[in-house]
Amino acid sequence: MSLSSIQHVKFAHPFHLPGHPQIFDPGSYRVLVEDEQLHGLSFEALRRISTHLMIEGHGAHPGRTELHATTPEDLAAALHSDQTPAAP
Repeated sequence: MSLSSIQHVKFAHPFHLPGHPQIFDPGSYRVLVEDEQLHGLSFEALRRISTHLMIEGHGAHPGRTELHATTPEDLAAALHSDQTPAAP
């Protein structure tokens, strides 16, 4: 059985995610996270199946949402980099 959830992230600056050639604009984004429940254990456990950054439609595609696959680690690194002041 898989479980889906939506997380919200906010970037103050343009950012890049490994595996994607484009630079994403600053702003608020939704992140679709899918986990699966592990069975046969004496406690409840989940395993991450996928993480996708959701890009809401804009420009020529206002009603379209694109899903960009990423990893929790790459997303966390991009958020950390966004919050770290640039060196002078």
